[in-house]
Amino acid sequence: MKNWFKNALVVVATFLLCLIGAEVIMRLFSLDQTLRYVNDKELYWTFQPNQYGYIWMGQGSFKSPDIRINNVGFRGQDIDTSRATTPRILILGDSYAFGAGVGEEETLATVIKKHLAAQQPEVINAGVPGYGIFQTAVLLKRWIPILRPDVVVLIFPIGDILRQPFATKQEEEQFLSQQEKRKKLRDISKFLTFVYRKMYYLYLRHSQAKAVPNEKKQVNRGIKQLNDLWQKDLKRIREMAILCERSGAHFLILVWPQKQFAAVEQTIIEDLQSLASVSNKITVLSELKSYFQPYPEETLIIQGDGHPSPLAYQIAGRYIAENIPQMRKDVLPQ
Repeated sequence: MKNWFKNALVVVATFLLCLIGAEVIMRLFSLDQTLRYVNDKELYWTFQPNQYGYIWMGQGSFKSPDIRINNVGFRGQDIDTSRATTPRILILGDSYAFGAGVGEEETLATVIKKHLAAQQPEVINAGVPGYGIFQTAVLLKRWIPILRPDVVVLIFPIGDILRQPFATKQEEEQFLSQQEKRKKLRDISKFLTFVYRKMYYLYLRHSQAKAVPNEKKQVNRGIKQLNDLWQKDLKRIREMAILCERSGAHFLILVWPQKQFAAVEQTIIEDLQSLASVSNKITVLSELKSYFQPYPEETLIIQGDGHPSPLAYQIAGRYIAENIPQMRKDVLPQ
């Protein structure tokens, strides 16, 4: 009995020493630089400001290039929130706007800025991976009075209509509570956080679970259900357009086609064009598919992941930049 107890103590002590050793190595050599998020009751999550790191791509199979999160929690260089003397362009959306999987020089924000170099605009990348339209609408409402952009660009992959608020307050509170527990684990141990993350991505790869917790499953979802979700987002986009107009900003919407949502694509484009027809301060760019057409599909996505490739961002960024001077000649002179 005594020998069993001693052996158990040795096992426990060895395990604890290994755990401490792994933790020390993780911290000394900064082996895990995954970008950190913070809880938000309305947005669910935002980036913690002032950090460098990466995000995991391909359901945890490889890392993105290094990313800088600035003083206000957006990607890119620090922002002076006072009114810019140069034209200011604010980009909103999900990981497509953020530039998941590409370096800073390859993001939409950088591509647009390069194409408008003569006008020297400030281009702010406020895209956040996993966001739906309801979250970008909240983000715009918060930041438009602070940043006072001249142009607001919404990057809208059609599949974002699946990302809706949690159905009940209970689900919302449960998610935020779980996120808070993960944050506490991260603060206590980098090693255990690393192990947890690896197990989480392994689970995602072998299940039908969604990486975005509030994203509705597309399986067996008919056109009617997709249209119902779209009507909710159309209302939010309409409210964003009104907010931009009241703030004196032009609102540009880039529809990013996604093959699996082709059934509702035309309805979405027609509804957005109808919205744009009532105001000269709204522009809808719906021809990205034709710009992509000359290129092999595999060159437009990051292999093993599916997010847009640097080539896709070059094409989309040029498409956006070509339309910005036409709609705001007073702000962005030729």
